[in-house]
Amino acid sequence: MAGAGIGIAIGESGIGSVLNRYSLKVPLNQRSYAWEDHHVRTLLQDFSNAIASESKTYFLGTIVLSQTGDNRWEVADGQQRLATTAVLISAIRDHLFAGTSNEKEASHKYTQNFLLEFDENSGEHVPKLRLNVEDNDFFVRSTLLAPDNELRTTAKVKTESHERLTEASAICRQHAMADDALKIWTI
Repeated sequence: MAGAGIGIAIGESGIGSVLNRYSLKVPLNQRSYAWEDHHVRTLLQDFSNAIASESKTYFLGTIVLSQTGDNRWEVADGQQRLATTAVLISAIRDHLFAGTSNEKEASHKYTQNFLLEFDENSGEHVPKLRLNVEDNDFFVRSTLLAPDNELRTTAKVKTESHERLTEASAICRQHAMADDALKIWTI
């Protein structure tokens, strides 16, 4: 009985849409954040090429999700691209946060739509993308929280994956601060 009880669906969604629509978590068997500088720069260049081409679609690779019993989605493939995109969105948000009052207000949109969601049961903001046990707390504190959140300063680099996340953040901040970056980075 091939396929009995297995639901497989294939759909086309943008990477920002995936972060916006789903609560995602990286399962225990997935590796920690592994992308090095050249991977991050390549993804940013892919984004820039997609925007410059003005094409309605641009293939950045597959993201494979599986639904869990707690109504979350586990990331079976695409974790590095999702995490790096969240880092980029955080960098754009941080850049806007430091701007005019209108830009600061707009920065909240990025947090609410792509980075953190309010959990009514716990009364806390939880990440829309949860990384593995080794990286998640650092990822939330160093990247996802708003720049004025006091917990942001408590993020301490403890592993190589934390160093890579820190490097990815620096590259994305530099990219977000480029002269025309905010004109083209609309998600």
